[in-house]
Amino acid sequence: MGKPLIAWTIDFVKKLDSIDEIYISTDSEEIIECCKKIGFNIHEKRPGTLATDTSNTVDVVLDVVNQFEKNGKTFDYIALFQPTSPLRDISSWNQAISVITETDCDAVVGVSEVEEHPYHMFNIDGNLSLTPWFSDEFLKTRSQDLPKCYLVNGSLYLVKVSELKRQNTFFPKQAKAVICRFPYEAVDIDTQYDWVVAEALVKHFGLNS
Repeated sequence: MGKPLIAWTIDFVKKLDSIDEIYISTDSEEIIECCKKIGFNIHEKRPGTLATDTSNTVDVVLDVVNQFEKNGKTFDYIALFQPTSPLRDISSWNQAISVITETDCDAVVGVSEVEEHPYHMFNIDGNLSLTPWFSDEFLKTRSQDLPKCYLVNGSLYLVKVSELKRQNTFFPKQAKAVICRFPYEAVDIDTQYDWVVAEALVKHFGLNS
């Protein structure tokens, strides 16, 4: 849609007055050059040990926190913006910041209501036999009568630095949700299909204007 994927995230984060520092963690020379072209310099490359197919996101974020602390900078909160979730709404982030600063919680996570309810899902064995993941009774319930169910959408993670260090997760025990209202906030680009959906939603909602 006319600009690099990572630029969508950088442009969004710059709109948030509550963000004091922006840091991009990557080992990709292509991404580093891309960021330079849009006026954002990356000071250090991500260590190779944290840039494998099995690298843990929490370890990457803690590495960034440690780099800041070595330079004498400490923060109360850290937000994770994954470039694969490029379509965000500022109202969700403003709500998340209010929740974490004004209530008794350690983290806020963005979620979206699911259309495919887990009560209507199955496991399939080697003989292609269907086994419900939950009780057979739920299969008798119309989908519109099922309780609402929510999925972490990947677009919003905000956590106290102290609890990220202590519990080593973006889902500490005292975590709360922000329910994202717009379908584009649930876009998480992992496949070509996700990419097509993202472009369609950008056009539909006029998000590239």
